[in-house]
Amino acid sequence: MNKMRNIYVQNPIAVLGLAFAIFYILSVLASAVFGFGAGHFSIDEATYHLTVNAMLNGDFIHVGNGYSDFSSPELNSALLVATRDGLVAQYPPFYAFICLPIYALIGYKGLILVNCFAFLGSAFLVYKLSNAWHADQSSSLLATALFVVATFAPDYAVAGWPHSFVGFLLLSAFYLYFVSLPCGNKQNNFLGYLLAGGLLGVALGIRYDSIFMFGAMLLGALVSRPVNGKAIGFMILGAAPFCILLAIINGSKFGEFSLLTYGQSGGNTDTSAYTPLFLILLVGAIAAALLPLWLLLRLCVVVLLVGLALALFVSPVELIFKKFILGVYQILVDLRVRDLAIVEPALSRGSAGELIYFGGIKKSLVQSIPWGVLLLLPVAKVFKSAWCRQGVRVELFFLLPIVCFFVPYCYLAWHGGMSLNLRYFVPVLPFLSVLIAKVLTDVSGTIQLSSLSRRGLLVALGIVFFALFVYFRALGSVSYSEEQDLLKVLLLDAPLWIALVLTILLIVLYSFPASRSAHFVYSAFAGLALLWAASVSYGYDFPRSVELRKRNGTIAVVAEREIPNHSILFTSYADPFWSIVENKDVYIANPLLDSFESMGATVEFSLGQDRRVFLALTRGQWKALGALDFIQKYKVNYSVDIYGLVLGELQVAD
Repeated sequence: MNKMRNIYVQNPIAVLGLAFAIFYILSVLASAVFGFGAGHFSIDEATYHLTVNAMLNGDFIHVGNGYSDFSSPELNSALLVATRDGLVAQYPPFYAFICLPIYALIGYKGLILVNCFAFLGSAFLVYKLSNAWHADQSSSLLATALFVVATFAPDYAVAGWPHSFVGFLLLSAFYLYFVSLPCGNKQNNFLGYLLAGGLLGVALGIRYDSIFMFGAMLLGALVSRPVNGKAIGFMILGAAPFCILLAIINGSKFGEFSLLTYGQSGGNTDTSAYTPLFLILLVGAIAAALLPLWLLLRLCVVVLLVGLALALFVSPVELIFKKFILGVYQILVDLRVRDLAIVEPALSRGSAGELIYFGGIKKSLVQSIPWGVLLLLPVAKVFKSAWCRQGVRVELFFLLPIVCFFVPYCYLAWHGGMSLNLRYFVPVLPFLSVLIAKVLTDVSGTIQLSSLSRRGLLVALGIVFFALFVYFRALGSVSYSEEQDLLKVLLLDAPLWIALVLTILLIVLYSFPASRSAHFVYSAFAGLALLWAASVSYGYDFPRSVELRKRNGTIAVVAEREIPNHSILFTSYADPFWSIVENKDVYIANPLLDSFESMGATVEFSLGQDRRVFLALTRGQWKALGALDFIQKYKVNYSVDIYGLVLGELQVAD
């Protein structure tokens, strides 16, 4: 009891923040499990739902939806692949297989439960990993609080897609790898490496970008001196069975014995785009194994300078550099510079170029996490240590996962599509939290503030957080409009200014003898950056995502009540309706996929199979449908309007 009291006295903000965040998340989870909150967020979640539902019904390859009986393109979707034997999901199947037992018990809500507990497990591992590094309880607790409270990780804790779960697997693999490294008299732990490799193999069978974490851990072993060949060998050995199994499954699904393939899906999912990155990684791995770190760093600087010089005269090199620099700026700083001509599903653009999804504004990494600029300090320490031939700093092992995720997505300039933040970076948030917690702990030890100043600063920051949280939360599900200039400033501009000032203050503190007032200003902006991220995460991103899931869950519940078993539903907005397949034999068709071209034949075939035909369209789409020839021989019985989608049954006219 005394130990807990001491922890609270030393870290009141971290403890209270964790308590608030965990209570908030568990309350939302309860709403999702017992209310209407278990709807799909996107077509991605619907695809995972279809996959696990098909497995429950005995088909571990195809997802059904009637395509094998009648191969209408309207029965397909962007993330499904049409094969000779039926539809298959583009995503690898391990996640659906792992969730199968809990799905059999409580349905799609089981996937949400898996991700929530994975998020809580990640929070625990953040604490353990930080403690394994420097055994500082204060810094470890702060790292946990940063991850849980001040990142966008909670947005994926109550969700159906597997970002939280994959993040947990990758963090578990890294933790096993890190604690298995030789240190002092402690030798390599081969079992730890083997288990880490196994977890990486499983993660790869869920999300292909898990290979970036594999690359980060292999690079960590390669830059160690001597090279940790045993870690490399045992991790590969642990991952090999799962990689072979995944390649076999891909061969069964797509007719292509390949570890990394999505088949020929309709989405932007061509893994060949990663080929140049894999080649660069291979060359880098060989160089890391053969060259000392100081020489490798100098060689990288030389290559970069030569590349910049070539970019002035060679057009292809110039295009590569421009593409990468623009990608870095988009992902790291501001997505508003993204080309307005790029058309993406579910996306609209504001007058200043802001990305708008389901009425909310999407943000870059710094706009979501302005305190992330403090990462410059460990980067500088690692760079200085390597440049001055002082060996490998521990921080490098934590930086490599961040770099190995950051570089590919900047090269591709891909922000992840429909979400209000950068979901592909969920796996690296624990490493960011551990590194920044160490920075904050170290810097706080040098700050000279009176007790009165500390208390006044905490009160002021608390008021700012409360005001921001209430403002963002009050917006609820209100869609963004051009008149909301204050919202645009708060979400997109203010965090960039906070990050800039924080960067300048950090440089000043470490470069010059700082006054007490400089310490006060730094503390104020560091606290402001943390609370800003927390208020955006819990006041804006998380509630909007939950609201969309509740809305789609309501749509599914109402539609399931109206649509009987053994039916087919045509709809222009399929995402929420896929939930119906969990309890009923209902096919989902999207007539917009081929502009109503094959709808007449599909309707006729379905009625011939005694399958009732329903449509859920907007009023404008109903009007356009009425002008088509095939519809003239049918009558429509309208039943209910669900959020602007009018549901009706199509029957043969008398």
